[in-house]
Amino acid sequence: MEKNPFIDDILSQPEALRQCVSGYDPTLLQDIAKDLKAGRFDRILLTGMGSSTFGSYPAWLHLAQAGLPTWWVETGELLHYTPQLITPRTLLWVISQSGQTAEAVSLVDSLKSSPPALILAATNEPGSPLAAASGCVLPFNAGRDFSVGTRTYTNTLAVTQLAALQMTGSPLDPAQNDLLAAASAMQAYFDGWQEQVDRLAHAVGVPQRLIILGRGDSWATAQTAALVLKEGAKFHAESLTAGQFRHGPIELTDPRLTVIAIEGDAENRSLNLGISRDVLRFGGRAFYVSPQPQEGLPAMLQPRGSGIGRVVCEIAPFQILALAICQQTGVAPGIFLHAGKVVLSE
Repeated sequence: MEKNPFIDDILSQPEALRQCVSGYDPTLLQDIAKDLKAGRFDRILLTGMGSSTFGSYPAWLHLAQAGLPTWWVETGELLHYTPQLITPRTLLWVISQSGQTAEAVSLVDSLKSSPPALILAATNEPGSPLAAASGCVLPFNAGRDFSVGTRTYTNTLAVTQLAALQMTGSPLDPAQNDLLAAASAMQAYFDGWQEQVDRLAHAVGVPQRLIILGRGDSWATAQTAALVLKEGAKFHAESLTAGQFRHGPIELTDPRLTVIAIEGDAENRSLNLGISRDVLRFGGRAFYVSPQPQEGLPAMLQPRGSGIGRVVCEIAPFQILALAICQQTGVAPGIFLHAGKVVLSE
C-alpha cells in the first residue's frame, strides 16, 4: 500500500505525543486547580464534538472518580437542549481540535450575555475563535492532521487526562512517563505498519457487520475506532459499551457478525473476555484487542501501555484495520468525500 497523508498522520503519532508531553505547561492550570479546591466552581462541564468528545471521556472519568461534580455532554446537545447546565459558577471545558467547529463557536457566542465562571479551551489551534473566547487555553501541540483525526486524537487523550489529574491533585510525572512509554510502544508497532495491515486483512477481512466494544476509558477507543473506520475507510462500524451489547444487540450474533472487544483496564477484563467467548459460542466472529494473545480468542494485538498511556495505545490497531479494509475494498484511505477536516456548519 502506498503512503498517503492519512498513513503519514498515523505514523507520526509517536513523535506528536512526545511533543505533547514536552509542551504540557502545568502552570496554565495552577489557578484553576486552586479555585476548584476552594469551591469557586459548582461543576465542571466537558463538551466537544466527534473525536474531541470521545477523547475527553477518560478525563471525565478521572474527575468523576475523584468525587468532583462533572458533566460530559456533546456540544450540539448542550447548545440546543441543555444550556441550563451552564451556570455562573461553571467551569466550562470545551474540547475542539480545530477551535472553530461550528457548535463550539456557536456555544461560546451564546454565552456572551451570561458567561460561566471560566471557559477552558483544549485545542490544537491556540489562535482559533474558541481560544480567543476562553480564559485559559490548553494546546495539544499535535501539529496539523492532514486527514482523519490521528495525532490530534491521541494528544487530546494525553492533554485532557494530564489536566484532569492536575485538577485532582495527582502527580504528573508518572503519567507523563506513561505517555512517553506509550509513544515508544506505538513507534515499535508502526515500524512494521504494512505487515500489520497485511496481518489484519488476512485475519479480520472485510466484516459483514462490525461492532466494537469497550468499557470505562476504553469506550473512548471504541467510539473513535468506529468513527475512524467510517470516516477513513468508508466502512460502517458500530460502537457500544460492552454492557450495552448484553442488553439486546447480542441477539445479532450469527456468522455475519464480527465483534471486536477491547481488553481495557484490569478490573473489568474478565467481563470483556466473557463477552468475546460468548460471541464465539453463539456462532459469531470475535477479536480481542490486547497487548498479548488470550487463549482461545483471535487476537488484534495493540502496543503495550500502562496508566493513562494504555488508552492512547488502544487506537493503533483500529487505525491499521482501517488501512487493511481499504486495501481490500480499493477505497483511498482517509480521503474526504462529503465533508472536510473542520466541520463549519451544523
